[in-house]
Amino acid sequence: MSSRAAPVRSRPVRVCLATEAYYPIYAGGALRFARYAPGLRARGIRLEVLTAAPRLFKAAMSGVPTADGRDGLSPFEVIDSVPVHRVRLPAKGHLGRQFHLGRQLLRFCRRPDGPPDVVQLLSAPATLLPALAGLRRSRIPVVVNITMFPNPSPSTLERVLRRALPAPLNRADHVVVSSTLMGDQLRATGTTAPITVIPNGVDLDRFRPPADALERRRLRNALGLGDDELVLVYAGGVSPRKGMDLLLAAWARLAPSRPELRLVIVGPRKDLSDPGLGPFRDRLASLLAASGAADRVRFAGLVENVEDYLRAADIFVFTSRREGMPNALLEAMASGLPVVTTRFVTVPTELGEPEKHYLLAELDAESLAGQLERLAEAPGLRAGLGRAAHEWVTATMALDRSLDLCAALYQELADRRRGRR
Repeated sequence: MSSRAAPVRSRPVRVCLATEAYYPIYAGGALRFARYAPGLRARGIRLEVLTAAPRLFKAAMSGVPTADGRDGLSPFEVIDSVPVHRVRLPAKGHLGRQFHLGRQLLRFCRRPDGPPDVVQLLSAPATLLPALAGLRRSRIPVVVNITMFPNPSPSTLERVLRRALPAPLNRADHVVVSSTLMGDQLRATGTTAPITVIPNGVDLDRFRPPADALERRRLRNALGLGDDELVLVYAGGVSPRKGMDLLLAAWARLAPSRPELRLVIVGPRKDLSDPGLGPFRDRLASLLAASGAADRVRFAGLVENVEDYLRAADIFVFTSRREGMPNALLEAMASGLPVVTTRFVTVPTELGEPEKHYLLAELDAESLAGQLERLAEAPGLRAGLGRAAHEWVTATMALDRSLDLCAALYQELADRRRGRR
């Protein structure tokens, strides 16, 4: 695994990001690239997006209006100077849609104005193999970002496809991961393509601690949070993978004896928009009712000002069952919040050290409630963990460093391609 210096500026590099979901549709990896776009443009990288028209439940979850079985998104628009092309795909499962997205990508690369210099993918399932083979024949370099550890309890189909995991990755010119641990796991499964670790960069101007007590009080007043409340905040989607049932089970243990606690959940309600999550939605309702403190839980939904919630809160809680390097967690640490996170499969060392930079809970309600209780009753521990977390992310996860590494990789691959031609 390698690292790179900042690129030597030459003519702009055209990068096509091909992804099933892109802003305004909620998706962590694609949202990160939307935030990266201005910084990449300043480094000579011109991003263009090929994405799918979303399935209706994802559009609804993201706050996009729908009518007559369609979303209200345009086939083409420019978002923050990034051209975004949307194509209609069959309403099948994720893998089938990836196959058809690959076919559309090959067509996109044959446009009259010429192919992109680099194609950027956010995943590489086996169904993308035909597209990867076509891109290789066209000598268009491909970068694949792997941002998620595999499901520890895969279905039969997933187990079969996982055995084929190295095949599509080895058709790529480069693989990018957010942690050394993830790179080691890919090597262990047989990935032979070059791998580079590029951390998920955090915008340290946007995600920072409050300047003073006055700013914090102003934010709390604007968000309807009392000065005497101890505010727990969660940021992320409301879904089974993100562990919202685990969080509410811990809340039911904690809330009765802590009347000063308030829980704010920031993120889209996948449980309300996805018809397949009815039983999960019912479980959340039961847990809330059993807590006797449903009136102290607020579902804020999808917001544009998540940084305000982080600066106004006292504790950040993250309950995911499976992650790579979660942006929400890094942004909370950058904001100076003490963090309690679950052990999501394998926590990477780039996140820092447990007990020094964050508290680690097991994937059960008792462990999670216990760690939250520790922070609730110890202001000194909260202050120390928050300070250490902010210093760690500032030193290791600055956005500019990640942008330099991304731009250098794109430039290197584009120069190599131009040299071949």
